[in-house]
Amino acid sequence: MAAMPASGASAAVSFSSVEIGSSVDANNKILASGASFAPKDSVYASVETMGTGHATLAAKWTYQDGQTVHEDSKALDTMGPQTTAFMISKPGGFPAGDYKVEISLDGKPVASKDFSVKKEAASGVALKPEGTRSPRPFCLCGPSRRRAGSTA
Repeated sequence: MAAMPASGASAAVSFSSVEIGSSVDANNKILASGASFAPKDSVYASVETMGTGHATLAAKWTYQDGQTVHEDSKALDTMGPQTTAFMISKPGGFPAGDYKVEISLDGKPVASKDFSVKKEAASGVALKPEGTRSPRPFCLCGPSRRRAGSTA
């Protein structure tokens, strides 16, 4: 029977860090981190783990009153550092308030992050819906359009 290395226990999958934001890259790392989101934003939790082996990583998203918004778990089969992303979104928009994501590894809590959802356009500035144009279209009219030799 082969001898196990003395550091065998530390080679198991372990939690490294968690970050939250509104988008992730192809490697599941947060591109735009933050702790405050608009009601219709997607919110991501990017969880970094180390070590090798099999484990279950879970995320539980809760609203300020403790109500569960969403729960998700992912089976890990890693051969080293890995980043796993969890995401929540609500097309109709999340209610404004305080939220939390709790991360657990193999059923044991390892981290939590608080964040908030703020009401949109509280500054009083009217926001144009996406895809709308300015009321003044671009125009090539006026004296600069007339050139020598034109018979307008």
